[in-house]
Amino acid sequence: MNKIINKKKYFLFYDYETFGTNFNLDKPSQFSCVRTDQNFNIIKKYNTYYCFPPNDYLPNIDAILLNKITPQITFKKGINEFYFSKKIYSIFNKKNTCILGFNNIQFDDEFTRNIFYRNLLDPYSWSYRNNNSKWDVLNLVRACFVLRPEGIVWPIDKFGFVSLKLENLAHCNKINDFIAHDSLSDVFATIKIANLISLKQPKLFNFFFKNRLKNNIINFINYYKNFPILYISSFFGKKNNYFSVIKIIFQHPNESNIWIAFDLSYDIKNFLSKIKKINFEQDDIKTLLSYGLVLLYINKCPILSPINVLRKQDLIRLNINIDLYLYYNSCLNNYLFFLKNILKNYFSDYIFKKKNINSHVDSQIYENFFNFSDLKKAKIIHTLNPKYFSSIKPKFLDSRMEKLFFNIRARNFFNTLTLQEKNIWIDNLKCIFNKKYILNYYKKYLLLKKKNLLNKKNMKILHFIYLYFCKTIKYTLNF
Repeated sequence: MNKIINKKKYFLFYDYETFGTNFNLDKPSQFSCVRTDQNFNIIKKYNTYYCFPPNDYLPNIDAILLNKITPQITFKKGINEFYFSKKIYSIFNKKNTCILGFNNIQFDDEFTRNIFYRNLLDPYSWSYRNNNSKWDVLNLVRACFVLRPEGIVWPIDKFGFVSLKLENLAHCNKINDFIAHDSLSDVFATIKIANLISLKQPKLFNFFFKNRLKNNIINFINYYKNFPILYISSFFGKKNNYFSVIKIIFQHPNESNIWIAFDLSYDIKNFLSKIKKINFEQDDIKTLLSYGLVLLYINKCPILSPINVLRKQDLIRLNINIDLYLYYNSCLNNYLFFLKNILKNYFSDYIFKKKNINSHVDSQIYENFFNFSDLKKAKIIHTLNPKYFSSIKPKFLDSRMEKLFFNIRARNFFNTLTLQEKNIWIDNLKCIFNKKYILNYYKKYLLLKKKNLLNKKNMKILHFIYLYFCKTIKYTLNF
């Protein structure tokens, strides 16, 4: 039995269901979380919260068919995103908490940051202040499969690869009360999978739990930077069993959370010959990654391990030629100085910002951090009754925050707008729900209706989607 745990520290397992997969523009529909101690004893069961969509947004139809949560359900059971965000923010900021889920670092955490950003809450502090941290059970599952698979039943997909989907893992490991695409069910299944690994492979669990923290990851990198390191990540794909052996080259000159590494399954000579032929422009990062370069984000809890943890049976099971990695490592060492110089010049000029094709303020979370002065003003806003929003004119230093505050009022508290502000928002709605948008959405609906003619449940859901679509468009056109 694995007893790692300080009674004063907690896990908070959480999960979203959403109306789409675009972190910036799509909206949440359902949120659940469960707080446990670090031995997975449940301390408090939180209710599931629903969030209904704002008046300037139509949900993705495919997402609704997947999770079966229609807008009508969220209006019946839920609250608007402003109140929804405040509830989650309060839960996440309880001290001494490790916040985690299943694939949360790549998905749910992104939604969390964007929900907080849109509603003038600090998008980042929940994951590090108050002795808080984050982790991801999916990363732990990958590590367990690669390094110590004993004690877990590993499902195989139709192509013969191991499946790490939560629903498949739950089924194979007899987690029988699992309901796919229900946030509370996902949370309980995640708790049980994490607990199973902690019991069957306690040393592995404790090692990666400790090394989820940024400072510990940096210490690990600094200790092993002259040696090949095992890196387990979705980046390498299921065909490569989600791992490779890498060599750390250097820390990014402008971005402290990024380390540059090289994948030792690639020949360094081939890499060098190819990069001589490309122009080092901003878009060439994908080309470099396809040639063997690896970006290691230490703020995303990467799974790193010494290669000597691989046992003989692991090398056979995963068909690993460790000698080839070591050979390519020795080759790389011969060109290391030259490689560092080329890449440092490149990365000194390369800007790691997500490009905003859309100038919409909702898409601008990564333009900059909110400054302390503006966050203080936003905190005051959150203490007020929304009926007083029309009487305050906060002077934000960050131009995004003024737009976000207007959007909060227009989406969630339309009656707090002045007549002039209402007209501005109505014009905005008419631009969003233009003829092209309406026609494309309706075509999508008809296509999915045709595909689901024999599926009574989906046909019923599509009927509710159509009703909501008509209601939203009628609301806009009636102005």
